[in-house]
Amino acid sequence: MPARFAGYTLNPGDTVRVDEDGIPRVIIWSTGTFNYNPTTVAQWGLGAYARAEFETARKASDWLIQNQSANGGFPLTFDHAIPGGYSVTAPWYSAISQGNAISLLVRMWKVDRNPSYLRSAKRALRLLTVPVAAGGLQGELNGGIWFEMVADPRYPNHIFNGSVFALLGVHDLAVIGDDAEAQALWRAGEASLRANLSAFTVRAPFHPDAPPGLPDRWALYDLQVNGFPAVPNYIGESYMLVQCELMDEMARRTHYQDYAQLAKIWRHSLTLHTEPKA
Repeated sequence: MPARFAGYTLNPGDTVRVDEDGIPRVIIWSTGTFNYNPTTVAQWGLGAYARAEFETARKASDWLIQNQSANGGFPLTFDHAIPGGYSVTAPWYSAISQGNAISLLVRMWKVDRNPSYLRSAKRALRLLTVPVAAGGLQGELNGGIWFEMVADPRYPNHIFNGSVFALLGVHDLAVIGDDAEAQALWRAGEASLRANLSAFTVRAPFHPDAPPGLPDRWALYDLQVNGFPAVPNYIGESYMLVQCELMDEMARRTHYQDYAQLAKIWRHSLTLHTEPKA
């Protein structure tokens, strides 16, 4: 589990509200309203688990089970769209929600041995095995599989962090839950990630409409393009750091050093971009 979760906390304020059970609701950027987000709840639970705050992690796990759909998904109950790009209407499902929820549920199953946690994690795997065209979250990228964070079949986008978080959840179920189906899916997904790593790093010279001052190699958030003419979706600094941490975690789990090398390249670019200019 990426170490970042140990520091993941949610304090009530302008962007977070907590209900009577302690479950957070957050501002949804696409709607400007407060709503429950299963990704946020799962990450809140993972942060608590990492700090051995098991009562909070248990609350998050129980909420996920109570809000799991018959198809195994954890529905997002707000519409989500970007101009000129993908558009999904509630309820919809996301690979990052499924992966983060699986990661929490199998850990809390190991703590409590509550069979409902493991059953829920196994059910959550289902949507990651179903193609996007059939209502699932498994997309296709260059002949391999890609877990879609926003699964709009009309507008494939291949968001990087969403797929990797889902892949880590699959691995957690395979290893902690000793699940054979998850093990096979992990092998296929990890092979696809290796094969497609280079697609998410762009080199100078950049598109004329790229953010100014980017170093030689920079990361993409996804493989969608915006605007006319199309501009690649260059990642912001905070998300690039997330992607670095995800690559470090993949290197730790697989011992495949190209993941760690990519994290090193991206961190170097971040340093070049953020250090004071003479």
